[in-house]
Amino acid sequence: SFAYAEGVFNRHYNLALSPTGFSMLELGPGDSIVSAILGRANGASDCILVDTGPYATQNLGYYRAAVNALSSEGRSINVDLNSFDTLLQSCHAVYEFKGIQSLQAQPSGSVDFIWSHAVLEHVRKAELPDTFHEFRRIIKSRGISTHWVDFKDHLGGGLNNLRFSERVWESRLMSNSGFYTNRVRMCELLKMIESAGFIVEVIQTVRWNKIPISRKLLAPEFSCLTDEDLLISSAMLRLRPC
Repeated sequence: SFAYAEGVFNRHYNLALSPTGFSMLELGPGDSIVSAILGRANGASDCILVDTGPYATQNLGYYRAAVNALSSEGRSINVDLNSFDTLLQSCHAVYEFKGIQSLQAQPSGSVDFIWSHAVLEHVRKAELPDTFHEFRRIIKSRGISTHWVDFKDHLGGGLNNLRFSERVWESRLMSNSGFYTNRVRMCELLKMIESAGFIVEVIQTVRWNKIPISRKLLAPEFSCLTDEDLLISSAMLRLRPC
C-alpha cells in the first residue's frame, strides 16, 4: 500500500535529514517505483532506483493513487502519468536493474542519500563487500546512508537458514530459490561496512526474547556466534563516510 511505502520512505528520509535538492539512490525498490515520487515530493533533485530485475509494477493507477494521496496531505507534485517512462522522467528518476553493475555505473561522489529497506540481506554474500565499497565510492563526503536489515530467515521468520552448510546454502539452487538471504550476522556486517570506509551508527535493534533455534542444530560455521548476534532479528543502521 502507499501508506506503507510512505512510512518506510519517511523513516529513512528523517534519519538522513536530507536538504532540498538532494540526490537519492535506493537499493531494491521492489514492486514499485513510488519512492521516486516520494523523493521528488520531498525535494530530491534526482533519483536512482537500483534492483536486480524489473520487478516494479507499471500499473499507472497505483502511482496515480499515490499522487492523489500526497495531494490530500497538502503536498502536490507535478508528474506525467501518461506512461511508466514519462513518470520516471518527470520525477527526474532512472530505474536500473543490473544489480551491482548498475551501482558500478554511477559516478563517484554523486549521491547525497543512499538507502534500502529489508534488502541488504538478499544481496549475494560474495557481492556484499563490493556493494558497500560502491556505496562509499558513490556517496558524497557529507552524504548519509540508511539501511533496515532483516536478519531473520525467509523460511519461517527464525534462524532455520543457519542449519545449512555454506556449500549448500550458497549453491545456485539455493540462491535462486526465492528465500535466499546471505546469513551475514550483525557483528560481521558492521565490520564489513567499516572496512568499506563508513562510520556506522546503530539506530535501532530488534531482538528475540530467546534464540529461536537450538545451538545443536546450527551448522558448524555458526556454532561460534555469540548469543547477542543470534538474538538480533533486525536493525536500522546509519552510515557516514569516514
